[in-house]
Amino acid sequence: MPYIITTYERGEVYGTPNAVKTKSRVAVATLDEAREKVTDLSKIPTETAPRQIIEAIDATGGTIGPLPDGTIVEAVWVSWSALGYEHGHSANAQTQRGYVAAYNATQNA
Repeated sequence: MPYIITTYERGEVYGTPNAVKTKSRVAVATLDEAREKVTDLSKIPTETAPRQIIEAIDATGGTIGPLPDGTIVEAVWVSWSALGYEHGHSANAQTQRGYVAAYNATQNA
């Protein structure tokens, strides 16, 4: 099951101060990878992070935050076909890891 991890922060958006805006998006292939990525992005102290992340991020996804700096980290489950479709790939054109790599390449372009 793939997940898209989105990090939001507060800032000016189209002249609106203190609006929530997307800072980064990344796809991962598994729930364990989603929890690991959310742990990295949330900067929660390592002694408490694993429990907090496991409780907050389940098979459908979840949210951590707002954190002390105002950041919100969200994991959302998506289907493989939706992940591939978003970037113009047919459902059978690539491996699952290929879908993740293609998605992430478009986010970092």
